[in-house]
Amino acid sequence: MKNLKIVNLILMHVLGIYLIASSIILFHQDTIFTHMLTIVNGIVFIVFAWIKIKTQLIYLLLTTFLFANFVLTLSNELGYIDSLFMLILIFSISINIKINSKTAQS
Repeated sequence: MKNLKIVNLILMHVLGIYLIASSIILFHQDTIFTHMLTIVNGIVFIVFAWIKIKTQLIYLLLTTFLFANFVLTLSNELGYIDSLFMLILIFSISINIKINSKTAQS
């Protein structure tokens, strides 16, 4: 259980730093898609950095939202790194759900 929390903490920090960096980098490009992706990445960062999510429903909504972003990102020729990080984020959500379910049982 403690190992899961440490892995989750590391993943969230890596993802948070990545999302800030990608938002700054993408902000200078001029296509609508990259601006949309910047906004999406910013929202995801804010949600995961500042809000402690307790309910499984919010996790499901976020996972669906992130999967949609993942599919959109694949259509962008430079989006493979974004796609990889979205998969890591979905993995992190599953770790969070596992931690929450174990906490609820005890």
